[in-house]
Amino acid sequence: VDADVAWSATTGAGRKVAIIDTGIYYSHPDLVGNVNKGPTYVKGTKSSNDDNSHGTHVSGTVAAVNNTIGVIGAAWTTKLWGVKSLDRNGSGSYSSIISGINWSASNGMHQINMSLGGTFDSQALKDACNNAVAKGVFIAAAAGNSGDTTPNYPGAYSSVVCVSATDSNNNLAGFSTRGPQVDLAAPGVGVTSTVPTSGYATWDGTSMATPHVTGCAALVWAANPAFKNSDVRNRLQSKAIDLGAPGVDDQYGYGLVNAFNALTP
Repeated sequence: VDADVAWSATTGAGRKVAIIDTGIYYSHPDLVGNVNKGPTYVKGTKSSNDDNSHGTHVSGTVAAVNNTIGVIGAAWTTKLWGVKSLDRNGSGSYSSIISGINWSASNGMHQINMSLGGTFDSQALKDACNNAVAKGVFIAAAAGNSGDTTPNYPGAYSSVVCVSATDSNNNLAGFSTRGPQVDLAAPGVGVTSTVPTSGYATWDGTSMATPHVTGCAALVWAANPAFKNSDVRNRLQSKAIDLGAPGVDDQYGYGLVNAFNALTP
């Protein structure tokens, strides 16, 4: 996504991103300094510390620290808040996700990353996303891993940037959900990132693609602080690298997200 080529212009400073997920493992040495504790909405838990690994992996792709170890996040000076809406098994209710969205919109978050979703359409979930976006929040969410055209919510809502997954050859991953709801594509095969307690793992999924878009959005917004969330979205979409059928299509949306291109008007 050419994030590293964009770092001479911006590294994402000043952006606040909510990771609505299984939480974040806050003491991971490659995340310390960029992570902050948000709330938990999972019954039986007392903190938003990650007890699964998924949220920590997502977090590293957005903002792992630029140091001498491990990986570097796309926007490595952006600050993250862990909002725990999924349990130790990676499952959760729409109500817990809605609570996370509402908290993010009310607590100064510029962006929300939701590497999650379900196939059931919910008016309450849609309303929460719409309300957050109306308050100025940029939301990116996973297209889903069904390999077919089954919509995944909240990614399929028009207010949300829906992200499909590509492999290292810029082909759509076989597992990636496709359809008119897809807005952007990003790397989602063989993505290495942070996992508890101080390790790294290589995973596949639209969950891994989504934080690439979140990181690129943070770079664009940090470089253009006067932008609205809609401006960030429009810039990412208009500057994406067109893949597949010419123009917008059901596999890649507007195309592969590219941070460097998006910094150019």
